[in-house]
Amino acid sequence: MNIITISMSVNVSAQTYELDLDEDDSFTWEVTELNHYAFEKTFGFEPDFEEGDQTRRTIREIDEYTDGWTLTVEFWDFDDKFDEDGAIIYDEVFEDPENYEDNIFVPTPVNDYLAELPDVDSSYVVDGLRVTKRGTDYDMIKEYDDRGVLVREEFIDDDDIVLVRIEATFRIIPAAGFQEIIGFTVIALISIIIYMIKKKKFIFV
Repeated sequence: MNIITISMSVNVSAQTYELDLDEDDSFTWEVTELNHYAFEKTFGFEPDFEEGDQTRRTIREIDEYTDGWTLTVEFWDFDDKFDEDGAIIYDEVFEDPENYEDNIFVPTPVNDYLAELPDVDSSYVVDGLRVTKRGTDYDMIKEYDDRGVLVREEFIDDDDIVLVRIEATFRIIPAAGFQEIIGFTVIALISIIIYMIKKKKFIFV
């Protein structure tokens, strides 16, 4: 009975994670807030980006292996021009949350993956798709979407001052929200058609 119980508990606790990304997926982030003075005071150096600067990553190749995935990524830094070729870098995405290192991409289901982080490192505080890593002088906050893509990152000092905030310029519309938009669009089109028909009849009467 003990052997059966142990076997069942292992099977129940095991979680399989998947990577919900495709080759040629492209993501851009923008610096939406920056406090130069507080940033330099906290980190000891000046930021090499300004508010409004953007960075981009495009996935060129995805290779799966035993522990996760290796992403071949074309990367444009904040001072790069997007109409030129970016640098080739490699991102490791590990299936096991124990190997999480504040990654830009994480496996799905994201909620389950992130929920394991406090057990890995007590400095992590998880609230849904948001991860806060408590530091000595500042907190780092990362927020992901349902695909496991970073959509927001910010650093906040002990006085709750935002040192820097970087946000995605892309947003994936949830299925329910997409249906609502389609519904509103259809209603609007029908209203326009009815208006045009009535207007046409009025003109010709």
